[in-house]
Amino acid sequence: MYKINEFLLELGMNGKEIQSYLSLLELGEQPASIIAKKIKIPRSSALFLLNSLVEKGFAIKKCKSANLSHFSAIQPHEIKHLLDHRKQKLDQQMKKFETLSPELANIAKNFLPQSKIGYFDGIEGTLKMIDLLFEKDTPLYFISAHDLHPEIRKYIREVYAPARSKMTSKCQMIVVKKPESEDYVSITPDVYEWVGFIEPKSEAENLKSTFVIFENKIELLSLNGDFIGGILIENDYLAKTLLAIFNILKNSHAVKPPRKNKKSL
Repeated sequence: MYKINEFLLELGMNGKEIQSYLSLLELGEQPASIIAKKIKIPRSSALFLLNSLVEKGFAIKKCKSANLSHFSAIQPHEIKHLLDHRKQKLDQQMKKFETLSPELANIAKNFLPQSKIGYFDGIEGTLKMIDLLFEKDTPLYFISAHDLHPEIRKYIREVYAPARSKMTSKCQMIVVKKPESEDYVSITPDVYEWVGFIEPKSEAENLKSTFVIFENKIELLSLNGDFIGGILIENDYLAKTLLAIFNILKNSHAVKPPRKNKKSL
């Protein structure tokens, strides 16, 4: 019986439908009330199940009167005819799919967000990601813990900051407030047009990484700790979404008002 139940499940019946079908097969043509008693469910539930079997092709319905219908199960040999019909229908659907597949793929290509993702490991890989930030004269938007490995800190101060300071497009940054980040901001006034600080004793204490949004790209950087490296995602939809989050944070109470940066004496 288990194998029969398993087979009928594969055909698309649920557990109660299987009980109803097998009861009809055993008892022959019956009203819903008899099937309800047989499998111990309300008549209304039995009527629903039997009508479902009719829709799926496993039962036949005969109206005896306005308020009474009888149901009978299709015989085992008729299941083969049902499967043959399904196969023919599936073959037709497969042919239609093969015809329409290029058009569906074109719709997906034009409307679904497409992503290019790159992975960079270690300090060398991270420095390559930083290099991307001054390849083009375009604005950058940072959300940063400013938790930097010494080699990365040195590269940012000696290579990245001088290169960015020569560009027309300026950057904006939301950064965790700490002596290192305040010092960095003070000596890079030509890089950032706006900086906002988050107090470290807040939700920001869980911010361990750096996010950079530019053009249709996002860099997710881990610049210190057990893992150093990052992910570059090229996706217009995600970049716009993260930039919107940046602007929400920029205008929130958690970020201190913009401040003008001053060069160290």
